[in-house]
Amino acid sequence: MKKNPDKVIVRKSYYTFSREYPAGQIDTGRRHRRHRSKKRTALLSLLCAVLFCAAAALSFFWTDLSLKISNRAPAQEETAAAVTDENGAVRTMLTDGGLRALAVPAASIRDRASVKAVIKQLRRRDCNGVILDFKARDGRLLFASLEQPALLAKASLFSNETVRNAIKQLRNADIGVIARVFCFEDPLIAAQDPAFAVTYMDTQVPWLDKKEEDGGKAWLNPYSGKARGYLLKLLQEINAFAVSGVILESVCFPVGENPETATFSGESGGAARGGVLERFLQKARAAVPADRFMLVGMTADDLRGGNADRYDGRLSFEAADGVFVHTADAGNEDDPPKDYEAQVNAFSTLESRLTAGQKLVLDLPLAQAGRRYLRALEREGFAYFAFTQEEAAA
Repeated sequence: MKKNPDKVIVRKSYYTFSREYPAGQIDTGRRHRRHRSKKRTALLSLLCAVLFCAAAALSFFWTDLSLKISNRAPAQEETAAAVTDENGAVRTMLTDGGLRALAVPAASIRDRASVKAVIKQLRRRDCNGVILDFKARDGRLLFASLEQPALLAKASLFSNETVRNAIKQLRNADIGVIARVFCFEDPLIAAQDPAFAVTYMDTQVPWLDKKEEDGGKAWLNPYSGKARGYLLKLLQEINAFAVSGVILESVCFPVGENPETATFSGESGGAARGGVLERFLQKARAAVPADRFMLVGMTADDLRGGNADRYDGRLSFEAADGVFVHTADAGNEDDPPKDYEAQVNAFSTLESRLTAGQKLVLDLPLAQAGRRYLRALEREGFAYFAFTQEEAAA
């Protein structure tokens, strides 16, 4: 039987380039391949786009997380555990034989080389401690606080990682770190929110302690719950750093020009100024771990006789472990006499004002901290000194 030439025979083994492939199917195969190729290309493009978006999102999340970790306060377990003596009392840097600390500017911790230079300076002066302003007079913070007022004011100078590294470097050199906090003296936050501030004649305008052109600055209002809460939260954040103690400065009401124009919102409630400050100190002491000392800074004159404007009389600082007394106004204002009798007697009188167990830390201007002077004070039993440089106090 002859084969029918018009009949198309289709075999499963045919492929599109076979010699016997039915006419017209080659183009169809090519179109099918192009269609599948375009489909694969589209799917590949979609997959690449999805992977790119996922990678971008992951990169953003990781960067954000890294920044938060860097600026987050370290865990409390990084700090040393409390050490007690044979009587069960907690030992601190104030009870271990003596303190010689030097106040240095915040810029001293900006990098390892700067910290190394500070360590050399401390060793030359036979110091075992350094004082760093964790909250300066101008409201700037040494560390990266997560509190909203600080974030809005961009108050932080360094990341927490930078601060932690500096503290670790200092502690490795057997240098204790003391955190100084200027409390109600804070023009940065006071100018930002009148709810925190002493205001001018019951308005929303911050009150200044003197004319602006003369360098006048705003203050936080000790009657303000927001202001006190902000300061206590900062102390809690500082707890996470491996510091040996805390000095609270400007725990007082402001004194300046035209005090009659200053409005302290909340004062009409009847609470005495001194009582407000004392309750703040009690809460501050509760916020500071027991293995760290807490000092209150004040002038020798205020410790000696009280101050009606600053403290509504005499401030009770029983919640503190002692007083960081500024001695520039103590004793003879001239160069100390060779026997230093006037200064030693003045400091002995100041020490007698303290409650039993409290320490008197003498804040000496560096220019006056001569060796003979220190030896004379040590002979009389004084063992706790801090040396203030002009650039650190400015």
